[in-house]
Amino acid sequence: HTLNFNASVLVPLNAEDGGLRFTGNYYYRSSVFVDDINYGNESFVPGYSVVNGRIDLVKTLPFDVGFWMNNVFNKRYVQFRNATLATFGLARTNFAEPRTYGVEATFRF
Repeated sequence: HTLNFNASVLVPLNAEDGGLRFTGNYYYRSSVFVDDINYGNESFVPGYSVVNGRIDLVKTLPFDVGFWMNNVFNKRYVQFRNATLATFGLARTNFAEPRTYGVEATFRF
C-alpha cells in the first residue's frame, strides 16, 4: 500500500499574483516482501514514510526561484531489496538517498 499527500499554499506578495509558494509532500509505503519465497530479512522491505518540501518565489522577479529539500528529516530507510539466495546466493539492499537540497531557477521567454 502507498499513500501520497501533497499540499501547496501561495502567500501573495504583489498584485500580479506573485508570492511565496510553500509545497509539502508526504509519502508512505507499507511493508512488503519482494519475492515469492519470503527468505526473511533478505526479502523483507519495512514500511517507511518520507517528507519533502519546497519554497518558490514566483512572479515577483524576471524569473522564478525555488529552494527544495527531499527527505527533510534525513531518514535512513530501505527502498528496495533483491534476494537471489536460491539462485546465486546473493542479497542486495538499496537504501534511499539521504537529505538532498538545491536551488532552481525558471526563466520564461
